[in-house]
Amino acid sequence: MTIESHYKELLTHIEGLDYSDTKAALVYASKELYKQSSDLCLLTMINALIKAPDFLPEKLTEIVNTYVYYEGTIGIYRYIKTKLQENESNPSFYYADVFEYLLEALEEKYQKMGVDLKKVIES
Repeated sequence: MTIESHYKELLTHIEGLDYSDTKAALVYASKELYKQSSDLCLLTMINALIKAPDFLPEKLTEIVNTYVYYEGTIGIYRYIKTKLQENESNPSFYYADVFEYLLEALEEKYQKMGVDLKKVIES
């Protein structure tokens, strides 16, 4: 089995986890998973937001915003963009505006480094 296959299996596993307690998932990601991998932490946080109920406390979305801004990579940008597109018509997806903000924040961050993420993703 290749590394790519293992990575895809890990993503499938992360996407299938129970995120019914959004706060617990975000705290676990930030406190425990981050020690292992910032990408693993961010992927978990993104999926927790996808499955989060409406009226999530703003403090929790701010946690995700902070982690994505400081630790987000081009791969995370691509993942957020893909998940936003996949969930456009999902009536239970309440945080499209947060995802759009995350994309803008990463675009701004990378623009400061002279990288246009929109062009990088298109190529």
